[in-house]
Amino acid sequence: MDRPQVAADRAWRRAAAARARAATAADAAERLALVERQNGTDRFKDLIARQRRAVDHHLTAAEMQETYARQMIDWSPARDSIRPRFMSSVVAACGADGGALVLLDNNLQQLAVTSSDPRAAQAQDLEYVLGEGPMYEASRHGCAVAAVGSGLEARWPQYGRSVMDLGLRAAAAIPLTSERWRFGVMAVFAGDGLPITVFVAPQRGDRPSELA
Repeated sequence: MDRPQVAADRAWRRAAAARARAATAADAAERLALVERQNGTDRFKDLIARQRRAVDHHLTAAEMQETYARQMIDWSPARDSIRPRFMSSVVAACGADGGALVLLDNNLQQLAVTSSDPRAAQAQDLEYVLGEGPMYEASRHGCAVAAVGSGLEARWPQYGRSVMDLGLRAAAAIPLTSERWRFGVMAVFAGDGLPITVFVAPQRGDRPSELA
């Protein structure tokens, strides 16, 4: 396992690269917009919108890497027994208290799992054991799902009761897809039932969506 400073330095480099990609996409969008203005046309509007979405995505990636770098710099094994995980920066970007990500094979079976913290890991384990929950549903149906408060138990009876016992009051999940297949699913959890911001794939919307 990398030393904290090594992990932080790598995260800073990745953040800088993401910000450079954002600048490149922003420049491309502005050049296309200039061509449109000069020629009195809107023929590039879809491409401009795609480039501007790319700017948002790259900047979000940069912010998550920077959050992780700061967490690693601040972490002291003598003070905190649990080493920061990159997933915790994803959770922070979503305004949530915890999160989990599962990679799936072609049969939607789990290949790998990561989580932001032990409670989120427990919430994900419950889905595997009970066969119900936000990640299970999102991966099977290929759509975003969410529930808050009593809605957790109403939607997933066994899972809802169990995660509420963990102190969680809201859950949201989205499938992770490419053009050809569904390769994973991500879930975020909150303990206070407040809205969770989930970053929806570009084809499902241009901006982050509040799902819970």
